[in-house]
Amino acid sequence: MAVIMFWLLIMTLISFQPVLGTTYPFDVHYDVLPPSGASDEEILILIRVSHPNTNEPLWAYVTWDYRTIIQRQDDVIINKVHQNRWDITFYPPKELCNVGVHQIRIRIEDSSGNIVKWPIWDYRITRTVPRLEWFEALTPEALAKITGPPGPQGEPGPQGAQGLLGEEGPQGDVGPPGQGETGTIGAQGIPGPVGSVGPIGPQGEIGKSADNSMVYASLILSIMSILTVLWGHYKKVDKTD
Repeated sequence: MAVIMFWLLIMTLISFQPVLGTTYPFDVHYDVLPPSGASDEEILILIRVSHPNTNEPLWAYVTWDYRTIIQRQDDVIINKVHQNRWDITFYPPKELCNVGVHQIRIRIEDSSGNIVKWPIWDYRITRTVPRLEWFEALTPEALAKITGPPGPQGEPGPQGAQGLLGEEGPQGDVGPPGQGETGTIGAQGIPGPVGSVGPIGPQGEIGKSADNSMVYASLILSIMSILTVLWGHYKKVDKTD
């Protein structure tokens, strides 16, 4: 009988093992900021996990009314150590942002693939305000129906302070040498006054007269040369005849 009871206890523990496997040795704390707001307001979710093994990777999932907003986002890693925390921001989906209560669900997955679900956060949309991209998608005709006439132009604002000068750019290439035009010749200047006469130089030495006998000898030689030429010419004519 005792053996039968023992085996029944073993079988019972085995059958309940999947249920007991959903309990993990870490705690999750999260906060939603703001807890409620308009449909165009950004939502911040702070998730912090207290884990005995801080270097184990964890992943976060966030859904909004069963629509997945965040899918398997890694936790923060500092100096190669998993911090097991998240700062998640998002806007309510356009199609699911009507006024009323919307449910935010958070799930944490560990490295073994186990997923832990945490209590649902009821987020209340207080008013519906279309975001900027909603207006950008409208046609000019539709936009004119929901907007008023343009207001008067405001006065010019004060001039801002001068910005810092940027870095000096690289020097450009040297251009080709330019050829300038030849200038006009200037007018001739007025002749200057005549300079003063310089002082008279010293008188040279008086030359010596040549000897008269030398003059006579030169004259006689000249006459004899002429007579010799005439004689030679006469003799040449005489032979010809």
